Amino acid sequence: MMRFGPNRLHVAENRDTTFSYNTATPFYAQTATTAELTHRIGRAWDVVLKGAFVNLAYHGGTQSGSDRVQQVGTGGGYLIGRTFRLGVDVDYYKRSTFNTTSQAYNGLRAGLSISYGMPQ
Repeated sequence: MMRFGPNRLHVAENRDTTFSYNTATPFYAQTATTAELTHRIGRAWDVVLKGAFVNLAYHGGTQSGSDRVQQVGTGGGYLIGRTFRLGVDVDYYKRSTFNTTSQAYNGLRAGLSISYGMPQ
């Protein structure tokens, strides 16, 4: 995480193995690269831009291959005190799949978030 003025940039890489719901591909390795830029407006308000690329590499069973998920989003939040944040987010997801039994999809997702803990 880097801070420069009222901005904070957080970039992360994550890799994990997860069980699949599909018996033809019983598990997959998930590799995710995420980035989030937060711009503080005044003391309490912020605006967030974020994106992610996720690769789901399926192994085992009768099939193997990779699904890809792309995400872009934006949001905003209000900081109450130094450690409590209320937020609203809107994200667009697009998933492409190699597997005929899986569903490719794309669409918007909106939600509310509550964060607390370390000073924001």
